[in-house]
Amino acid sequence: QQPQLVPYRIANKWGYSDTSGKVIFEPKYQSAEFFVNDVAFIKQDSFYYLINTKNEIIAGKYLSHGNFVNNLCPVQLPNSMFIYIDKSGQMAFKRIYKIAESFSEERAVVRMGMKLGVINTYGDWVKEPSFESTSVYYKEGFLMVVENGRYYYINKYGKELKLPEDAIPSGLFSEGLAAVYFAKKVFEKGKIEKQHSLKFIDTTGKIVLDSFKNDGENYSDYINYVSDFKDGKAIVKVANKIGFDF
Repeated sequence: QQPQLVPYRIANKWGYSDTSGKVIFEPKYQSAEFFVNDVAFIKQDSFYYLINTKNEIIAGKYLSHGNFVNNLCPVQLPNSMFIYIDKSGQMAFKRIYKIAESFSEERAVVRMGMKLGVINTYGDWVKEPSFESTSVYYKEGFLMVVENGRYYYINKYGKELKLPEDAIPSGLFSEGLAAVYFAKKVFEKGKIEKQHSLKFIDTTGKIVLDSFKNDGENYSDYINYVSDFKDGKAIVKVANKIGFDF
C-alpha cells in the first residue's frame, strides 16, 4: 500500500516522507505541495510541475497554478496564458485564457481579451465574457459581477438576480444572506442630503433585514466591514461603529 506522502524539507530542498518522517522521495525540489487525488505540484528551476505518487513528472512547466477542484486545475503557461488540466496532466479544454481561476460550485471565472466570463466543468460558457470585474468564486450559488460599472449577482446559470430598485451588492452570500447598499437623496433642513443604508437580501432578492444607517459616503466601508454570517451573526459597520447583527 502506498504510504501517505507528506512534503519534507532538508536544508533548502523539498521531497516527501511518510507520516512517521521516513523519507520516501529524497529532497531535490525548490518546493513541494501536498498531494490531492494522487497528484501534487512541485517547483523546480523556478517552474511548477505536476507529479504522481511515483514521483514522476506528468505535466509542466508552469509559471503558476491554481487548485484541483472537480478534477480540474488552472495552470499558467510560460507565455503567461492559462489552460485547465485534469489530474492526468492533460489539457482539459481546447480554449486558452488570459486569466483562469480555480473552480467553485462547478463554475470558474476566466478572462478572454479584456472581459471576464464564466465556464462550467465541460469548458462551455455559462456566461460569455462581458464583465469588467467579478468576485473570484461562486458562493452559495451566486457570483458578484461588475458590467459597465453596474454591480449585480448572477446565479450558476448566468441569470441575473433581480434586486430591489437602487440596491447595489456589497458582499457575497453567506448563510443565505447578502448585504446590499442603498444611497438616496433626501430633502432635510432646507437642503438635499445623501442618506445611506445597508440592508440584507435573501437568495430570492427579497430584503429580510432592514435596520442599518450609515453617516459616511464611502461605499467601500460596506465592502470592508460587512463580514460573512457565521452561526447567524455577522459584523457590520453602522454609523461609524462596528457591531453585531443577529
